[in-house]
Amino acid sequence: MISTLTIHQTGVQKFLSLPTFRSCVWSIIYAAISEALIYLLCVLIGLGIYAKYSNCDPLAIHKITKHDQLLPYYVMDVAGHIPGIPVLFMAAIFSAALSTMSSILNSLSGVIYKHCIKRFFKNNPSEKTVSNVLKLIVVISGALCTCLVFLIEHLGEIVSLTTSFIGITNGPLLGMFTLGVLFPRANAKGTFFGAIGGLIFISTIVFSAKYYQLRHLLQYPSKSLSNTACNTTISGVVNLTTTINNSIEDMNVTLSSPDSFQVPSIFRVNFFCYSTIGAVATIVLGLLISYMTKKDESPVDKALISPIVHFLLGKKIENGDTVSNNRDSGASELLIMKTVENV
Repeated sequence: MISTLTIHQTGVQKFLSLPTFRSCVWSIIYAAISEALIYLLCVLIGLGIYAKYSNCDPLAIHKITKHDQLLPYYVMDVAGHIPGIPVLFMAAIFSAALSTMSSILNSLSGVIYKHCIKRFFKNNPSEKTVSNVLKLIVVISGALCTCLVFLIEHLGEIVSLTTSFIGITNGPLLGMFTLGVLFPRANAKGTFFGAIGGLIFISTIVFSAKYYQLRHLLQYPSKSLSNTACNTTISGVVNLTTTINNSIEDMNVTLSSPDSFQVPSIFRVNFFCYSTIGAVATIVLGLLISYMTKKDESPVDKALISPIVHFLLGKKIENGDTVSNNRDSGASELLIMKTVENV
């Protein structure tokens, strides 16, 4: 969440729209509190779902086909008889998805235009032309995202899938900014190749783990469930028993057989740790390459380094600093822009 809330393009765009640096700080505080409340509510909902279905698993009795369908099934099962509740639930889901998707597509179109398309214009285009190009990029990106839905539904559960793929990019991105803000000895070459190395490292872990999951060689353990409270027919009970026995036999063959393949431990890391792994790998590789390629470079501006690591700077650089003592809003905005451009 550090990467998503602070240095991700969707967050930076919102920061640059605020009038002062203090407003940026308060926006992060509000976002952190809101995220904590949202995750708390999600955990409580999950505990409520488990309490209701711990003795009758809807997936085992084929009421649903994926764990991703558990929440809407729960809403329909508990509140489906109340007029308007299912509609409000669907409206909340779609409004949350569309608001997030709109900001992501807006940021994506801005980045693509700035770094890929703008260079093809010989003269400065008009605002109307730029607006039309940005809208076209959004339409194309949205169409590609819609087409990818048919691929994503075959890659596993949505929470682990999105968290894993977000970790591929957020980890190295967080490592790059951390190198630029907290390590004065890190140079551009070390940061660049460190990010490339971190991206390759975490991508190898993520795609290998997904491969093992698709081969059913890697499974995340779930909480204990039983079906003692299910109201099923005799044939349903027989089919359920057969399915459970087959699943147990397959699991014993996969996990308990001495001749079965054992997935390396590095690929069994929890997917919530991917961002951290990518960031640490980027920082370590970036520092090593920076120390090996460090030559006579220009001194680092103190204003671009976090105050908590100013002791790592030389005295000559500290005495030559003329920006860090200015604390007004104009200097703060200049500092933000200069840091982003420098990184």
